[in-house]
Amino acid sequence: MMSATSVNDHDKLLPPWLPRLLAVLLALGGCFWGLLLSPWIFRPGVSPAAISGFGPGYLVTLGYIVRSVSTPPLIARRLIWAGSIMVQGSWLVWIVWAIFEQVLAGHTLNEPVLFVAWWLFATATSVVGLLAEGPKQAEPDVRDRMREV
Repeated sequence: MMSATSVNDHDKLLPPWLPRLLAVLLALGGCFWGLLLSPWIFRPGVSPAAISGFGPGYLVTLGYIVRSVSTPPLIARRLIWAGSIMVQGSWLVWIVWAIFEQVLAGHTLNEPVLFVAWWLFATATSVVGLLAEGPKQAEPDVRDRMREV
């Protein structure tokens, strides 16, 4: 029977500074994308579809920034990474699907490699960030709280 991973075991697997470093990298990339898209997204009369398409990315970037400069409660940190996986993973699936359709139709690929590389990196980094987030030494997890009840 396997025992639950303790805080000490978790720290041995992944360094405790890794999630913050990953958040900094994604915050830098998210700020770049946010600045690149800001003239288009923040213009008067922008469509609700544009806001619903790009808005989650701005929220996730805010989460990266928060994680970069602070250590929120464990549930908030995990929500940041889960939201990031959903946002970045959605964009990755979208562009891979578009590439797949173009290849099947016999067209040449004209998607910039940078876009695909970014979404692949951001999705993989978000998964690693979620796996690397663990309770701090003094922070009880859900199992500890359940034992107290």
